Amino acid sequence: MQRLVVAAPGVALIEWERIEQDTGPITWSFGCPTSSNFAVTEYCCYRGCPQTPISYVTPIHPERSRIMSQPIVYGDAISTYVRTVRLALEEKGVSHTLAAVDLVKGQHKEKDHLARHPWGKMPAFEHAGIVFYEASAILRYIDEVFPEPALMPSTPVERARVNQVMSIVDSYGYPASITNIFIPRVLVPALGGQTDEAQVDAAKPQAALFLKEIGRLLDGANYFGGTNVSLADLHVLPVLTYLQATPEGQALIAATPNIAAWMGRMSERSSVQAVMPAA
Repeated sequence: MQRLVVAAPGVALIEWERIEQDTGPITWSFGCPTSSNFAVTEYCCYRGCPQTPISYVTPIHPERSRIMSQPIVYGDAISTYVRTVRLALEEKGVSHTLAAVDLVKGQHKEKDHLARHPWGKMPAFEHAGIVFYEASAILRYIDEVFPEPALMPSTPVERARVNQVMSIVDSYGYPASITNIFIPRVLVPALGGQTDEAQVDAAKPQAALFLKEIGRLLDGANYFGGTNVSLADLHVLPVLTYLQATPEGQALIAATPNIAAWMGRMSERSSVQAVMPAA
């Protein structure tokens, strides 16, 4: 293995590794520091190939350098919306850093996180020096900036359906399932408190309506985007996973068989196994 450093006009530094093998083609990997607006494309050659001439260095648009930088997700791994964003990154095959913000300890209300999200919610998201928040905005950014597979369908009607399901989760599904069932039923007792049974009972009709409606919208399709996983699927799953952790949720999901089957399909995906291993 050899490393060669070359200076060139307009390029601060270019490095590549030469990997010696007895037979067969080898791949030369090239890289530039982030301060450079140049990159070298990969190519294959055989052992003994002469050193790459500097003419192989080709300028790239700054947008490509931005895309290549690694995103940072600020939040707690247990947060539904943090999970949604990380699922999208995993589906895209994009490596990222999870910068922990402890939800139970209240770190999301501390100065550092409030500088990223003034309402103290999570996640916040950073990419190429730009920080923003709101899960739906982050999800659409991820889908637009990073390569295939697309996480939005190709037709206007299908895209509207995906957006509709995401809005249903935010407006109705999350409050009923998480705020008023999972948290009082599971989280509050885990922290030493007592479940507010009246709060849970009052939420069950809304949670049932949520499941009934997304079940109707899913109908007989594999995913909310049709044949392929969409942002809607990644938005719904973390919420239903927590709902399913309650007796009320188990009964409600069992009464919506196409949603139960959809959850089974989703749990088999490598993205889900990476982000939500217990799902």
